[in-house]
Amino acid sequence: MHLRTASLLVALAGLCSTTLAMQPATLPVDPAKPAAPAVAPSAGAKITFNELTHEFGVISDEKEVETKFRFTNSGTAQLEIANLQGSCGCTVPALAKKTYAPGESGEITVKYNPHNRRGKQSTNVTVTTNSAESPQVVLSVKSEVKPTVMTEPQVATLGQVQRGAEGKTTLTITSRKLDLEVTQVTPNDSKVNAKVGQKVETTLEGEKVVQYPVEISLASGAPVGQVQTQCVVRTNDPARTLNFMVLGEVVGQVKVEPQRVTLGGLTPGQDINTSIRITARDNSNLEIASATEVPALMPTPSNPQGAPGARVFDIKVAKDTTTTPAAWVVTLTGKAPATQTTPFRGDIILKTNMAGEEEVKVPYYGFIRQKPQPVAPPAPTGQPNPSFLVPE
Repeated sequence: MHLRTASLLVALAGLCSTTLAMQPATLPVDPAKPAAPAVAPSAGAKITFNELTHEFGVISDEKEVETKFRFTNSGTAQLEIANLQGSCGCTVPALAKKTYAPGESGEITVKYNPHNRRGKQSTNVTVTTNSAESPQVVLSVKSEVKPTVMTEPQVATLGQVQRGAEGKTTLTITSRKLDLEVTQVTPNDSKVNAKVGQKVETTLEGEKVVQYPVEISLASGAPVGQVQTQCVVRTNDPARTLNFMVLGEVVGQVKVEPQRVTLGGLTPGQDINTSIRITARDNSNLEIASATEVPALMPTPSNPQGAPGARVFDIKVAKDTTTTPAAWVVTLTGKAPATQTTPFRGDIILKTNMAGEEEVKVPYYGFIRQKPQPVAPPAPTGQPNPSFLVPE
């Protein structure tokens, strides 16, 4: 099973939480506003910082921290600060002072909000000036965020579970606030159950903490397919809620390889030739009665609700008797749509003799990549262009 845990963990990391401030005022970035006007470079302007990186060390996620980056115009001409930009679209200051004479110093206050962050963090601040030598200087703030409340692991993985079998896993919610109580854990999908266990007081890395075990299980009768749901953890502190993901897959007796037909980018009219192999996990006598293509609904300007797309495949079903027990091979041939410029997708519907799995869907997906337009060769150098004039 291939679960896309990496992209999910990125989503759980939350939004960027670094803010900048140059005294005395701060304003949020407005994406509708144009970028700061360019300034004429000056060979004599030069900005020098006392440090380019600040280490906050180990910090809690309960409140923001700040540091000041001091700088000096170490050049011979006036220094102008044109713009300050934090990574991830963070808050940037309204500059109260933009120009500094040679030898004059100033400071930039960088604030970092670690809420919903965990582990080692690094955020950059780009300072743009009129210095011809170094028009942009990058400042870095680094830290290791120690959450007040966290789940371990961050993603509860059930793995592959046979349909009808029991699937369980356990994660732990840890709080450094000893009076915090986990009151409820609510999955967003009825296929998943969550049960909160009794609170336990213990010591973690030399600090007293409270922990709650949470048992995650599949609901009885969960259908075949992917399990991917978010659970919301609520506590006796309304300001303290957190989320975690549950991933897994319920598998039946019918084993399909590949589980999804990915065609990738095709040129209009390109030949398609691919296949699906179907077997029974318990080695029983599997039969495939039919295989049918059902294109997905594709919205159009005249029909926003969507109409079925064009059929793409000629489908053939054959039994492979060279294996024991026999397997089934569904061959898909055809041509990529010649005029459709949007992605095309749908399902191949398999009709089987397996109880509870009489209909199995195999999704397919592709998109049309237009052929590159031919480019006329350049005219030969040193030769005049041909003339259509006939001399008299």
